[in-house]
Amino acid sequence: MRLLNYSPRLLALLTPLLLGALHAMSPAKAIASTVVPAGNVNGVSAASFTLPTQLRAHYAGVGKYGKIPLSVTGIITWQTKAVGDTFQYEAALNIGAMFYKSTVQSQGVVNATGIHPLRTEEKNTGKAASIITSDPSSKQVTITGKEGVQPYNINGQDLLTVIAQLGTFVQTQLKWRISGEQTTFSVYRPSGIKPWRFQSQGMQTVTVNGIAVPTVHVVQIPLEGAEALDEQHHFWLDPARHGFPIKLRKVKNASEYVELTLKDWQEQ
Repeated sequence: MRLLNYSPRLLALLTPLLLGALHAMSPAKAIASTVVPAGNVNGVSAASFTLPTQLRAHYAGVGKYGKIPLSVTGIITWQTKAVGDTFQYEAALNIGAMFYKSTVQSQGVVNATGIHPLRTEEKNTGKAASIITSDPSSKQVTITGKEGVQPYNINGQDLLTVIAQLGTFVQTQLKWRISGEQTTFSVYRPSGIKPWRFQSQGMQTVTVNGIAVPTVHVVQIPLEGAEALDEQHHFWLDPARHGFPIKLRKVKNASEYVELTLKDWQEQ
């Protein structure tokens, strides 16, 4: 527990050692990753973190829609590349079940403050695609099909990058590995910008292909004074895999949910 009292500079020094220990416990292969270097953000030291240079992660699981049981598959792809003195990413999340498919494609930039989506496209079966564009220079966010502009937020994320941003936290901030730590994001949705709050439930073990993997379980929780969530997201994040999810769960109610567990991790 005393680690929580260490300075950000010391945590930045300890993080690579801790990640190395977690890699030893994880089935993920130790291969080259894109390292986003540490920086100073508004006077606060930000530790370095890693992202996949090239990733294709396959998931499989179950769900339920009313009385109908579902067999569900999912794929996360992620690419990070250096462009000059900056980093850019391209990513996608695809989830399919029976005749339904949901796709999120995201492009943006990465720096010491984290992951910042600039263009997000969402497409669900039976609905028109929604494109969300962020412009940090004008401090505006535009959403197709929605009149006017939304205010830009440095903490703004989309449905995919909110997972990756939480992943940078569990990589670099030891307090996220203890139950109770919270943060709130502004999440870009087709209907507008929504505040989503997440809370750590501490370290939990998830079995992947017969191997026990230590993860940080993070759950979406209601804001203070707000009504119960229309839907809730659970993520089991592996610090040794860039904080990306080993397992994901989306729950709307007792009769509608989806749960996916990692089956194959291909990183180059």
